[in-house]
This record gives sequence, C-alpha cells and structure tokens, in this order.
Amino acid sequence: MELKKNFSLVIALIIPILMILFLVAIVYIPRIYNHPQYNFLFVSGGNYNEEYIIQNGKLVARFNPSVPIDKLSYPEENINNQFLARLFVYDIKQNKAAEVTLEQAKAFNFYSDFESPDGYKIINGSSYNFIFGGASSDPFALYISGNGLSKKLNIPIQTSNRYDVNLRFVGWINPIDSSN
Repeated sequence: MELKKNFSLVIALIIPILMILFLVAIVYIPRIYNHPQYNFLFVSGGNYNEEYIIQNGKLVARFNPSVPIDKLSYPEENINNQFLARLFVYDIKQNKAAEVTLEQAKAFNFYSDFESPDGYKIINGSSYNFIFGGASSDPFALYISGNGLSKKLNIPIQTSNRYDVNLRFVGWINPIDSSN
C-alpha cells in the first residue's frame, strides 16, 4: 500500500534514471557495433618544405627547395634525403602505428576523400564526450571520429620535444593493400 501512496514520487525518480540510461544507450551501443575498417597513412614531423598528397589514388611527395632548410636544426642525413618527415601506417584492427618508407607508402593505393568509405574521419587534437560533458584536447594526438565514435588513437610520440611531432593525416589505404 505504501507504493500506491508514493506512486508519483517513484515515477518522478524513475523517469530521470530511464532518460540517462536511454542517452547512454544511444551513445555507447553504436560504438559496440561500429568499427572502422580502413587503415590510413599519416606523417609525423617534417617541415613546411614537404607536402604529401594523394593524386589519382597514389601518394605524391613534394619538396620545395626554394625554402632553405636550417642545417643546424636537422641531422645531415635528413638534409641529403630532403624529406624530413616520418611516414606511418595506422593499423585500425591492431590499434597501432608502424613506420614505413616513402617507397613503401608510394606502393599503396589510396582513397582520395578525407572521409573513409565507411564514414570515419581522422582529426587532430580533440575529443568530445556528449553524455558526461567536457572535451579532452591534445594537439599532439590524432582521433578517429564518425558513426558515434570519437577515440584517441594509440600513436606513440617518439621525440622528447612534443612540438616537433606535427601529426598530419595523408589518406585512407585501399583494403587490398592493407596487408603490405
């Protein structure tokens, strides 16, 4: 009989709890079933003389020799090779990055869109949590975002000076090439 007397109080307490559970389900259930499928290439470091773009499904690396390289800032072997950045393939399934050479990267076939065919984007430096509010910001990190997912990628920083990292997304690798 106590329940009948306090029925409106019980309903008033249950409704907010159900709303919170509903919002949590809307945000987190898609993450369980939606997983990115495409590996991608990104660049770490380098300077403004270097440009890595995708043209006709292939990686093109350009070096602008009109901008002088500060010989005091970089080791001599990098100046001789001209390209100072390091290239990495991020393996989505293993959640890790592996360094590749420029020649290896040029062998891949790429999608030219900024968004992957399955609807994900790689963004620099921030992630937002809708349910619990707040944003995390790390300008030296890459995040994958799309289809209800916003996740910081596991990219180890391999320098003592985080300001030298300069992570840049280059392109999505065609799945036939992901095993290379």
